[in-house]
Amino acid sequence: MTTLSQALSPRLRLSLLALLTLIALLTPPCARAAEPWILAATILGSSMAFIDGTVVNVALPALQANLNATVVDVQWVVESYALLLAALILVGGS
Repeated sequence: MTTLSQALSPRLRLSLLALLTLIALLTPPCARAAEPWILAATILGSSMAFIDGTVVNVALPALQANLNATVVDVQWVVESYALLLAALILVGGS
């Protein structure tokens, strides 16, 4: 399976990189007044991801007791939740 960067010619890749760099340079930065709000939103978003992972781990004993699950089953729940959360964060951030 070839990736998009492998399918493009080197000259086209360089042109796309130059275009993206130009767009980044021409885009004005955020207003000075918005900087604290951007920092607050970033901190809140990253702390929510941490809290979500903690909540699942706190709920594990109740899940294990109610569902008669083994430790391996409960570990799958944690990993599945973390994978889903990571996928949704990627989709939400793009």
